[in-house]
Amino acid sequence: MLLRLVRTADAVVENYGQGVLAGFGLDYAAIRADRPDIVMMAMPAFGAATPWAEVRAYGSTLEQASGLPMVTGWPDDPPT
Repeated sequence: MLLRLVRTADAVVENYGQGVLAGFGLDYAAIRADRPDIVMMAMPAFGAATPWAEVRAYGSTLEQASGLPMVTGWPDDPPT
């Protein structure tokens, strides 16, 4: 189904964890074999070449890792 969609697209943007699409046989090489002029951007949560590259992320994970809770809430209350 993804390859059918890609045939009508100019670009693919994905933010799965490292290796997820490859595990389905849908990495850049496979998509490009089906659509040679495709532009693809992968944006895993913690980057592709970092110590955390294999870590999966969800909204609450990213909030904590970014430090967002330290700058929200009321001044005299703990981080929220």
